[in-house]
Amino acid sequence: MTRVRLAPNALAFVGPAHVSTLSGFCYVRVQRVEGDKAVVCVVGPDSDSDEQEIEVPVSVLELRVVDSSEVDLWPGDYVGYPVVFVQNIGPCTGQWAYGAATRYEVSTGGTSLSVIVGSDVISVRLQEPLQIIKADPITYALQVGATVSDMILNPKELLQQQNTVIAACRKRRGEIPASVRLLLTVPFVPNDLVALVRPHDLSVVKVRRQHILDCLMGARKKSSLDIYKDPQGLAEADEVRASVSDQPARRRTDEDLLSVSSGSDTDDIGEIQQQNKVLGKRSRMLESASQVQRELSRGNAFNSDGVSSDDELEPARAAFRPSATQRRVS
Repeated sequence: MTRVRLAPNALAFVGPAHVSTLSGFCYVRVQRVEGDKAVVCVVGPDSDSDEQEIEVPVSVLELRVVDSSEVDLWPGDYVGYPVVFVQNIGPCTGQWAYGAATRYEVSTGGTSLSVIVGSDVISVRLQEPLQIIKADPITYALQVGATVSDMILNPKELLQQQNTVIAACRKRRGEIPASVRLLLTVPFVPNDLVALVRPHDLSVVKVRRQHILDCLMGARKKSSLDIYKDPQGLAEADEVRASVSDQPARRRTDEDLLSVSSGSDTDDIGEIQQQNKVLGKRSRMLESASQVQRELSRGNAFNSDGVSSDDELEPARAAFRPSATQRRVS
C-alpha cells in the first residue's frame, strides 16, 4: 500500500485507536501540517463548524487518508451506530429494517455498509436518494417503523416519527409511554437480544432491548448503567455456560438409538442442540431423529431392518416363542 503524502484539506477516517481523544470513529480534515504533527478538525454531516482542533501525528494520518469523494455519502459516519434502512432484496423488499453498521466499503461497484440484522450480516448499498437513517438506540430498541413499506412511510416521515418517540421517552423512565406504543409496528419484546457496536473498537455485543431503554429513557444524567454491558444478559449467559459445563457426558448405546423417539431421549436431543448453540461446536452425539434415520440408511450401527448385525440376530432366534395359534398349526 502506497503511503499518501499528507497535505492540507486531506480527508481521513480515524477512531480512538488512532486518536485517543476521540470517542468513536469519524472523518477528520487536515487543517495544516506542522512538522511531524497535523492539525485536524472532525467533519461530517453531524459535525459542528466550531469543532475543536486536534493534533495528530502525520505518520498516523498518512495511513488513514480516504478519497475526498466520500464526502458525497459519508459512509463512515454510519459505522458503529444503529441504522434503519429500506431492504432491497428478498420477500421484505421495500420494508424498513433495523441493524447495526460495523464497516463500510468503497469499490468500483459503489459504496456499501455491512449491517448486522438479527443473526445475519447483510450488505446495504449507499446511493442517492439515501434510504438509510442513523438511528438513536431508543428507536433501535423499539424498532419504530420496522416492517412498514417505504411507500407508506418515506424517510422524512420515519425520521419525524423517530424524533417524536425519542422526545417522549426522554421525558420519563419506566414504562413505555402509551403514545409511543401506538406508533410501534412490531411487538416490543423486552428480553430480545440485539447487536450493538462499541464505538471505540467496533466490537459487537448483544444486549436486551429493555436494557437499552433502562439506560436511555428519562432525563439525561449520569447513570451507573453501561449501554454496552447488560448485567442481566451477562448473568443469563453465565448461567447457561455453567449448566453446560456441569452437564455430565453420556454415551449412547444401540438401545438408546433405537428408542430415540421416546420422550426422555427427545429431551436429550434438545439438550444437545442447546449445548451446540451455546458452545458453537458440533456434538459427536446425534442431534435429531432425522440424523438417526440418515445413520440407519447408511448402514451405520444398524442394517435396514433395524438390527445391528447377523450375529446379533442369533440370541433373538434362540429366544423365539411361537404363539398358541402357531403351535396348533404346527
